[in-house]
Amino acid sequence: MTNLKIKKSKCAGCGACINVCPYGAIKIGKDGKAIIDKEKCQMCGKCEEICPFDAIQKIEDEESNNEKFDMEKKVELTIIKNSIH
Repeated sequence: MTNLKIKKSKCAGCGACINVCPYGAIKIGKDGKAIIDKEKCQMCGKCEEICPFDAIQKIEDEESNNEKFDMEKKVELTIIKNSIH
């Protein structure tokens, strides 16, 4: 599953992402950095595009990567199995 993540080291807390988010999924936390509410976020990517500090990035969860890897292994094994017969 893909998510948007804020790189806290790059976030300046300028609020550009908050203003552009049509779902109200971003707020500024106690540390002065942006926080994305994963429940509200619809992955439109507008915040990623507008961020002047390149602090927002799309990332894939490790769980999703593991599922993708497992599916690739299954396909590979099926191909090998079929080519042996």
